[in-house]
Amino acid sequence: MNTENSLLENELIIDSIAPAQLKETAMWTKFLAITGYFMSALIAIGAFIIGSMFSKLAGLQGG
Repeated sequence: MNTENSLLENELIIDSIAPAQLKETAMWTKFLAITGYFMSALIAIGAFIIGSMFSKLAGLQGG
């Protein structure tokens, strides 16, 4: 029971390299997030374009 108390009271100790690594990780996550949103938008636009093409093709064959 005493170990649970001591775990909550400990401070986080990091070495001198960790802040630089965390900063680089944050940079990559921002880049990947922006890239992911951009690619999602391109996929959505492409889906609308292809959907309209298929509807036009279906209209040509049905008539």
